[in-house]
Amino acid sequence: WATLLPGFVGGRLFGRAIVVNGEHGTFFADSFRRRLLQKLLFRAVATNCTVSDSLRLEMQVLFSVPESQVETIVNGVDVDRFLPQPDTAVHPDSVAFVGSLDWRPNLDGVVWFLDAIWPHVLRLSSAATFTIVGRNPPAWLLRRVSEIPSVRLEPGVPDVRPYVAGAAVSVVPLRIAGGSRLKICEALAMQRPIVTTDGGAEGLAG
Repeated sequence: WATLLPGFVGGRLFGRAIVVNGEHGTFFADSFRRRLLQKLLFRAVATNCTVSDSLRLEMQVLFSVPESQVETIVNGVDVDRFLPQPDTAVHPDSVAFVGSLDWRPNLDGVVWFLDAIWPHVLRLSSAATFTIVGRNPPAWLLRRVSEIPSVRLEPGVPDVRPYVAGAAVSVVPLRIAGGSRLKICEALAMQRPIVTTDGGAEGLAG
């Protein structure tokens, strides 16, 4: 199913078929034929699981899935691992983004931030730095970042926590919505400030 429907994962739960709508959301349902296939699939299985109530409602409205066939299982964070680090030095003008760089919404958000937001930040503070932390960055992004002195890219780091703890603010500049952002949950657990978009905060209560 994941091959047919990018962003959705199929499986079995207690002997009953389920469909899981994960962090990739429903952005990839961009054709009528695919939407029709999704609708047939979602309505045919016993239980559809989403990671947020907004996605649950989306599944019910867009795909006419009965309420009894949709369950929400919210994402969480390991609060014993993502603890506040008050002893970590924080640069007052540092910004960080943490997220996989082989996922289109993250790439779109990072490029948009570099193009539309970062120049304004530099006008306010010429000492500002932007650190992009994420695995599997495309070669073109590595080349582009190498040409911007105030930006650095850290691919495949073993632990993202020092970068989150050391940044004055974390950004989640996503324009393509769907699912919920574990990176926001992790930063909040570490008591670090976050700036995001409406789409970036989608699926998070409160």
